[in-house]
Amino acid sequence: AQAVANADGSVTVSWSAPTEGTVTSYVILATREGQPRRAISIRLPTEPTTHTIASDKLVPGASYTFQVGPLNVHTHGPPSAASAAVVAATPGAAQPDGGAPRSSRGCTGCCECRWECDCVVVGANRGNSDELCDPG
Repeated sequence: AQAVANADGSVTVSWSAPTEGTVTSYVILATREGQPRRAISIRLPTEPTTHTIASDKLVPGASYTFQVGPLNVHTHGPPSAASAAVVAATPGAAQPDGGAPRSSRGCTGCCECRWECDCVVVGANRGNSDELCDPG
């Protein structure tokens, strides 16, 4: 996966489709420095192979790496290699030079727990491998 930090605090992630297997959707996984990896997107369609993570889902000034996990209906493929680290911009402020995040926030929805997510899973199917909800 490749990630580009945008001036508005969002990050655009792009990836190449796997050359083997059938993919019906993707999910983007984010790892904030010092935090466990978690799903940061809903299930995304197979095209386009790019998605912008809104700034309200990221901590301004925090360093992230991103991976893309392919799904075939309910089966999870191995995540892509991690992107190079990017720092989420603080809109209207100068970029920090590797400083610690100014705040932390948790995920407010539920997400795929098989990818070591730190989000809260809600609903009757808690822990079901095909459960994936919008983490925002």
